[in-house]
Amino acid sequence: MAGKKQKPLQETRAYQRRQEAILKQKKKREAARKQKEVARQATKAAIHEVAEQAFGEHGLTPARLEAISAVIVGPDGGEVSVTSGRQLKMLINRAREKFMKNAENYIDIHAASTRLALTAGEFDVAARHAEWAIEAFGDDEDRVVTRPLRTAQPQTTPLVVGVNLGGLANRK
Repeated sequence: MAGKKQKPLQETRAYQRRQEAILKQKKKREAARKQKEVARQATKAAIHEVAEQAFGEHGLTPARLEAISAVIVGPDGGEVSVTSGRQLKMLINRAREKFMKNAENYIDIHAASTRLALTAGEFDVAARHAEWAIEAFGDDEDRVVTRPLRTAQPQTTPLVVGVNLGGLANRK
């Protein structure tokens, strides 16, 4: 076999099989990455849907997540992470239950702070506290005053449009 010429590495069957195997692995990794991304997006959408049902328009904001964490694990307990819509529902339900257990305490604290504001002569503070209580306490049927709906006021900024006509000198 002295006269037989050796093929270049790229032309050998072993090299081609190795390249095919590498390509196959790349495709598998890419498919797995895409599948994870689809699952991540689905989870994110589920969390967003549950959050919008529970909280309204803006869903789960960092402030709302912090509030849920404070109610469930305490103010110094750290943050809870939300990994699914079901978990978020569970956290919201636990926070509501915990809040309802302490609702009477909150009412007592609110009444005491209103009385303190009155005795200190801070009538505007006491009035705001009383107004909030009248609007907030009770169910829709039991409320003395119906709470006004909060709507975001659109910011209006004037729109200025300038037009330059070609062939005319700019006047200043």
